[in-house]
Amino acid sequence: MEHIEVVSESTGEPTGMVLPRHEIISGGHWCQSTNIFVLNSEGQVLCHKRSMEKDRFPGMWFTHVGGHVTHGETYDQSAHKEVCEETGTPLRKDQLLFWRKSKHPMMRMWIHEFVTIVDKKAEEFNPQQGEVDEFRWFSPEEIFEQSRSNSKDWKAGTHNFMVEYYCLRAVIAAASSQGTFSLKKPLHVWTLHPVAL
Repeated sequence: MEHIEVVSESTGEPTGMVLPRHEIISGGHWCQSTNIFVLNSEGQVLCHKRSMEKDRFPGMWFTHVGGHVTHGETYDQSAHKEVCEETGTPLRKDQLLFWRKSKHPMMRMWIHEFVTIVDKKAEEFNPQQGEVDEFRWFSPEEIFEQSRSNSKDWKAGTHNFMVEYYCLRAVIAAASSQGTFSLKKPLHVWTLHPVAL
């Protein structure tokens, strides 16, 4: 059974209380989580359709993988584990860039967010049974249009996907220029309609 630490609403730091996952959710306790955005060199985002077996957001399309940080785990350990489990793609430590810590009041989570670049076809990823039904690559403009016209079927980003997308690209560019993240080729630049911003 998965156990999760309860954290402070104001700081995100552990309180010392540890509960089973279902009690964290049913009790509305604050906890820690990770979101990992997977991009390719074309600047597309790997999106996944959540399994209908999920207790939250079944069947919805998400722009990121991730999950709760379990008791005894760090955010980094959780992020690497979630990417490997949900996509079947293990990453080296230097392939995953931390870019933001954010607070999500509705979900009652403190979230560490990461980004990586993976160049492979969507069908080459290995969806985790019971978690993910399928993967697809979408351009940022396609995600914006889908989430705007089919909002009940999409969860784009954590707070504001279009702002987040440009932040993700900026983090990758900065890390690449400093030599802490390797790009095989420059990221494709998407020109978005102004309304998307």
